Amino acid sequence: MSGQRYVAEKWEIIRAQGRDEEEIRRLSSDIEKVILLFRRNLGNLAALPDHLATFLYYLQTVLADVQTVGDEYLHLIQSDSDLKYIPSPGSKLIFMISHVLIPLCWSYYQQFIRSASRPVSTFRTVLRGAGHAYSQLASTLDRTHLAIFYIFGAYYTLSRRWAGIRFLSTSPQTDTQILKLYRIFGFVTLAQCLSTFVYKTYHMIPEKPAIKVVDIKTPEVEDSKLQLLVDTYFVGIVCRKPVQWTLQNAQHVECPMNPVKLCLY
Repeated sequence: MSGQRYVAEKWEIIRAQGRDEEEIRRLSSDIEKVILLFRRNLGNLAALPDHLATFLYYLQTVLADVQTVGDEYLHLIQSDSDLKYIPSPGSKLIFMISHVLIPLCWSYYQQFIRSASRPVSTFRTVLRGAGHAYSQLASTLDRTHLAIFYIFGAYYTLSRRWAGIRFLSTSPQTDTQILKLYRIFGFVTLAQCLSTFVYKTYHMIPEKPAIKVVDIKTPEVEDSKLQLLVDTYFVGIVCRKPVQWTLQNAQHVECPMNPVKLCLY
């Protein structure tokens, strides 16, 4: 790289990314209009325009060694993690996979587990649980990474961090007040992520079920003082006769006058 270059400021990277997202939304709208020429509605292809627009946009820019609209608008130049050379083809490929292909696969994975037939199979139940856990983890990881960017200002997205792609700028602008403000945002976001993690971890701990004494009353016997004492007898709802409670029938007790089993818990 020739000429004087400076490390890109945080606000420059954010504005450039926002400009790129505007172009991607415009391209996605055009793709959606083309699809609707052949279909009444998008249906299962609802997520396709956004992902296809992202893929085509970065295919024509990052993989083709061309500046994006946001980079050109803010006078930014992509470089490797050492800020010495342009990103290698392998780094660009990693960026495309992590920024485009993985979100596309995740989107259709979510669509697959949402379309589970009834009754839901055990396999799909496991997939749904894994998908929910991954979604929660990815959300927390994205917010944590954003907080790190606000504090240190190296990589704005996880995909660029994995690919090792950073930015250089031709503008030697440094505003210390803005840098301090971003750092404050970073620490606040980091504290929110930590509190959310502690809150969710605490509520994942199962509580021991409490054994309660249940009053059994019916409209026919309002004045009865019959109680279900889990360590003595169970009173049948139909026959109103006591049935002894033992460890063998701890989960279900069958009324002598009624074949329906009544669950204690």
